[in-house]
Amino acid sequence: MTFFQKVLVTAHTGCEGTKPNTVESFRAALDTEADLIEVDIRSSRDGVPLLHHDAELTNSRGERLRIADVTSEEARAFVAYDPDLLPPLEGILELVRGRSCLVNLDLKDPGSLGYLRNLLVSWKLEDSVVFTGCNAEWAEMITRESPRFQVMLNAPEPGEIPLAMEDYQLYTEQVCRSARQAGCCGINLHHRLCQPSLVDYANRRFLPVSVWTVNDGETMRSLIDQGVSSITTMEPGKLQKLQEELLLEGSSRSGPFLESGRAVRSGTPIRSV
Repeated sequence: MTFFQKVLVTAHTGCEGTKPNTVESFRAALDTEADLIEVDIRSSRDGVPLLHHDAELTNSRGERLRIADVTSEEARAFVAYDPDLLPPLEGILELVRGRSCLVNLDLKDPGSLGYLRNLLVSWKLEDSVVFTGCNAEWAEMITRESPRFQVMLNAPEPGEIPLAMEDYQLYTEQVCRSARQAGCCGINLHHRLCQPSLVDYANRRFLPVSVWTVNDGETMRSLIDQGVSSITTMEPGKLQKLQEELLLEGSSRSGPFLESGRAVRSGTPIRSV
């Protein structure tokens, strides 16, 4: 009997050819009906989350400024002539109110966790975000203070775990153990580190596996076959289309399918969750 497991589509910031960490990027992801939409979180000196990937800002004059060394107001003044940069997180969160998609907050440091916690609680959005980018220490900081928040453990590179390069099973066990001890809801890792044995081991411990960043169709198909729960991609529209094609392929064989963990009959339209 043939099954098709629909994966969650996570739109990487800067998807569909847009500038990363901008309102334009977020809207482009919404247009593809992505299930999760990523933004990067850097912390200013005064503990305010700023939407930026790198540790430094570069303005239109080519000048550079380290985000952690300045306040949020100073950072925004530094890039004042590039209005697309550093949009307020509040504006991004406003876009998901009333929608089923989640915001993927990819932490680059833990310096703004207090601000994030207060904002999300006051806006009643605790169940509308997923934290990634977290090592075990950061993850435990979040889950200990805010048990309702969903946190994915970023799996370390194999070289960071003794003997992992020689023993993938040991790597798998240690990653899953760390995720459970930190109260994480799943595991997030680079797609090149993902193997079917890890996905199976994690799934048996109720730890869904999310992979990043995948842009070619062949790799997307392979990871879907492995049973990952989510794929982060710069091309969410491509991943949505691929899953529609896989559903149609399965329909021609009259097999049942799995959508978000439940069986659905062939011919059932695929939809975002």
